[in-house]
Amino acid sequence: MNDHFLLVRSVPCLLICRSDLSFSLLLMFLRREAHEAVFYKQREDLQEWEKKLTLEEDRLSEVKRSINHREERVMENERTIEKKEKILENLQQKISVAKSELTEKEESIKIKLNDISLKEKVSYLGATFFASGTFWLIY
Repeated sequence: MNDHFLLVRSVPCLLICRSDLSFSLLLMFLRREAHEAVFYKQREDLQEWEKKLTLEEDRLSEVKRSINHREERVMENERTIEKKEKILENLQQKISVAKSELTEKEESIKIKLNDISLKEKVSYLGATFFASGTFWLIY
């Protein structure tokens, strides 16, 4: 009878232990499913983030190319402007030299005109004096 009592008494324990074990397995399975769901969601989010990152990197690369192209054009324009400034500077120097040469020629012509005018006056006065019979010596 004692053996039977032990057997009867141990059966509910086995049932309870088995029930606890099944519940533990069920909990473990549910936890694993939840963990896998979170893991897959995180993996999907990471893949989406990587796609966005790749797109943004491509866009950034395109923007950098565009900026580099603009900088090259700006540098080319600056070189062109510098060349034109040098040409303009040279032309201004040539104009300044030509202007001073013209001023010198103008002064020379004025002097020559004054000399010619003076010679004409002297010639006119000399002719007038000779015609009147008066002689003056001019030194």
